Amino acid sequence: MIIKALQRREKGNGKSQQRDVDRKEKLPDRHKSGQYADIKNDAGKIQEDYISDDQERKRVLEKREKNRTAAAKARKRKQTQLENLEKEKQKVQTAINKAVDDVREAQKLRNTLKTIFDEHDRVCAYRQIQFDLHH
Repeated sequence: MIIKALQRREKGNGKSQQRDVDRKEKLPDRHKSGQYADIKNDAGKIQEDYISDDQERKRVLEKREKNRTAAAKARKRKQTQLENLEKEKQKVQTAINKAVDDVREAQKLRNTLKTIFDEHDRVCAYRQIQFDLHH
């Protein structure tokens, strides 16, 4: 089957053979390997028109469709994971913002209480009496 496809290609002129050689040299190694390395296009896709056996061609097309479906499923799963991470990030960011606001409010309250205490301490007669008794 593959041999027949190659024989059909060899019947063409020398220019097409030279283009095939040049093209194969441009392909990354992963595109050049495998059972159908000689009938892959520039993108590494098997050109099923060159497969003479109908069952083999059908098998290649089914495998391609299965791979396409698996790739779509993987992209969808990745998108779902990304959306879940974005939601989780938003929850964490909201919790951080709330904690920062709570800290600011606590600092304001502390400062207010400290001011009140310092003012009270300055004018409180009881405290002054206690100080005088110990010295």
